[in-house]
Amino acid sequence: MLNGHPGSAGIRDAWFTTSYEMYAFDMVAVVNLRMSDEEIHDLDALVGPGRYPTRSEAIRDAVARLVQVIREDVIVESHRQAYAVVDIDDDVVLRRSRQAMRDMIETDS
Repeated sequence: MLNGHPGSAGIRDAWFTTSYEMYAFDMVAVVNLRMSDEEIHDLDALVGPGRYPTRSEAIRDAVARLVQVIREDVIVESHRQAYAVVDIDDDVVLRRSRQAMRDMIETDS
């Protein structure tokens, strides 16, 4: 036991002085999350049937989807503001925004 921790956790504490250094070592960050019993029950319903192997995987996927939706909303809103000068239909703005997002994804790949 090193620094009051059993196993490698104590070794990491001895070697790394910042949480960033520890993150770089493990390549993951531990996030504490408070959820109601109902939310846990709903989460377990996703894990049980085999859709996700673990609660962590389900939560990671949910966060990734949320981030994607928010990024899309930001882009759509910026395009809506840009096209507000011109009298243009919201459907056109949405189509052009989605095309711009696809173009950015293709460029990043």
